Amino acid sequence: MTKSFPVECILFDLDGTLFDTAQAIRKAVQETADTFQLDLDIDQVINDTLNMLEGRKSRLNFLIIASHYGFLSWKNPLKIFSIKKFYEERFSAYTGESTLLPGVREALERLSHFRLAVVTARGKEWTYTSLKEHKIASCFEVIVTTDDVKKEKPHPAPILEAVSLLGAEPAACLYVGDLPSDMRAGKRAGVKTAAVLTGLSSRERLEQENPDFIFENIAELASFLSSDWIKD
Repeated sequence: MTKSFPVECILFDLDGTLFDTAQAIRKAVQETADTFQLDLDIDQVINDTLNMLEGRKSRLNFLIIASHYGFLSWKNPLKIFSIKKFYEERFSAYTGESTLLPGVREALERLSHFRLAVVTARGKEWTYTSLKEHKIASCFEVIVTTDDVKKEKPHPAPILEAVSLLGAEPAACLYVGDLPSDMRAGKRAGVKTAAVLTGLSSRERLEQENPDFIFENIAELASFLSSDWIKD
C-alpha cells in the first residue's frame, strides 16, 4: 500500500454493514406496536433508540425505550414484561431471516488481499451460524463477538481485541460500521473509521462523528480501495 493509505487490516461490523437487519428491527417494532396498540412513530422510535443506546447488546434495549416513552409509569408490570418478551422474540425471528446486503460477497472477494476481521455486538452463536450459512466465514481471519469481551462498543475493547488477535497496529487498521457508536469505538481504538449508509443511521448523523470516510455501501468501499491511486 502507499503511504497515503497504509491500511493492512479491515474490521467489519455485521448488522447494517454486512447483513441487512434494518428491516428486522422495523418489522419487530411495528409488530410489537400493532399487537399491544402502542401509539408510536416507528421511525422516531428507531432514531431515538440509536441516539440513546450507544451500541449496547440489543439494538433496542427495552428498558431504555420504556423509560423514554413513559411505559415504566404503567401500573401493570406484567404487560411491560409481555411487550419486552414479544419484541425480543419477534426481533430474533426476523434477524434469523437476515440476508447479506447487496454486493457484500463480491466486495469481500475484492478485498481479499487485506486481512479481514469481524467485530460485532452479536453473540457468538448467531455470528458464526450466519457467516457460515452465507458462506463468508472463511473470508475472516478473526471474529470478535460480544461473548469474547467484557465491554461493548462504543468502548474500544472489541476493536482492540481484534487488532491484537491480528497482531497488527491500530494505525494499520480500518473499522467499517453503520452506527455512530461504531465510529466512536473506532476513534477511541485509534483505527481509521469508515461509515456505510446501509444501516439505520443517516449521513447527517454519521457525519457528526467525523469518520475518516463515508461510503454508500461496502461495494463502494471495495471500489475505493481497489482504485489506482491506492495501489502500489
